[in-house]
Amino acid sequence: MSSMTEPQQIEEKKAKKKKIIWIIVIVVIAAAIAAAVFAYNNAHIIVNGQQIRYSSDGDVETALTEQFYENGYVFSDPEMEQACVTYSIDTSGLDSGSRLFSSLFHKEYEVTIETSVDTDKLEAYIDEWNESATESENATVDSDDNITAEVYGNKIDKEALLEAVTEDATGIDVSKYYVQPTVTQEDMEAAVAEKEEYLAWSATYENGFEITIPEDSIKITKKAKVKVDTSFLEESVDDLDDTYNTIGDPVSFTTTGGENIELSGGYWGTKVDETTEIAYLEEAIANKETVSNREPQMAGQGGEIGNTYAEVSISQQHVWVYVDGKLVMQSDCVTGEAGENDTPTGAYYLLERKTDKVLVGEDYETEVNYWMRITWTGVGFHDASWRSSFGGNIYKTNGSHGCINLPASFAASLFEVAYAGMPVLIY
Repeated sequence: MSSMTEPQQIEEKKAKKKKIIWIIVIVVIAAAIAAAVFAYNNAHIIVNGQQIRYSSDGDVETALTEQFYENGYVFSDPEMEQACVTYSIDTSGLDSGSRLFSSLFHKEYEVTIETSVDTDKLEAYIDEWNESATESENATVDSDDNITAEVYGNKIDKEALLEAVTEDATGIDVSKYYVQPTVTQEDMEAAVAEKEEYLAWSATYENGFEITIPEDSIKITKKAKVKVDTSFLEESVDDLDDTYNTIGDPVSFTTTGGENIELSGGYWGTKVDETTEIAYLEEAIANKETVSNREPQMAGQGGEIGNTYAEVSISQQHVWVYVDGKLVMQSDCVTGEAGENDTPTGAYYLLERKTDKVLVGEDYETEVNYWMRITWTGVGFHDASWRSSFGGNIYKTNGSHGCINLPASFAASLFEVAYAGMPVLIY
């Protein structure tokens, strides 16, 4: 049981309450002081997006300038900013009297900022920068299609950066004006993939002959472009022609006299039209279109002789002309002088027919009324009005220069039924 009197107990309780109150007051004051210190230390206003620390002297222009030089306003590179840029900042719109209060609540302001870029200094700065800058390098590919990736340097494209500096330009990211590689690893990978497409290309013909692109005809340029040198097609199509060409193959023929003979020589038959075929293949390659079961473009006249043709016997000095299997005309002739200008034997076809043709040789120039060409070397049917007789052995001592001389009336009649491509059989 307490020995304190009731008045003493009341006084003790009062003393404890006072103590607690003082403790609370001290804590509140300390918290208020701490809050004030924190607020003061973090007090700032926001001017044109830049945090400006509250300053009792209120020098916002100096603070902004320092921050712009530190962080960059016109250029992302602070050193370039300091070397080339000056500012004119109008802070008249700021209320200095309320700035402390505003700074506590981070009030935002907008002020007028004018910049001036000294382009001479900027050019000098860029030149100095580029002297020690790293050059960008394009991706490359070797002969085995191994790719070396591009290298990104920091050399500045001076012309492009100077063009970007306009009167009100801000926030220029200098790194975006580094000279970039123009060919990337991705570009080279696409080129290698395209090369593989060309290597997979083929042209297959109905007889089984196949043409592919030699790897050494496909090049990847430094610009990652794939170039195909199609000159290999000349040899390939020439080899193709060897499998189709029938010109000069022996031709079986039954003469008017009933003799079965084989004619060798001449150019009856067909061959690959190499110019046209190469052009077709070049287009197919350019379009990466695989060719299958192709029948090549052919030139010439071949196959069965048929039943419309002209037959020439040198030994008999005679010409027979058949149309649809019927003998429609025949005549004696004079062929090339024996041993000197022999008319070539073999299976041919007429190449052209003309009237009023001038025949020119080393020692002659003769005009004829009807000309039917057999060879491109100057052999053909034509009228020979200067001759009074044909046939017999004239050709042995007074033959032509190789042509088949005909009586004028017969030449005119032959001209009427002749046509380019008409078979001509000479034996």
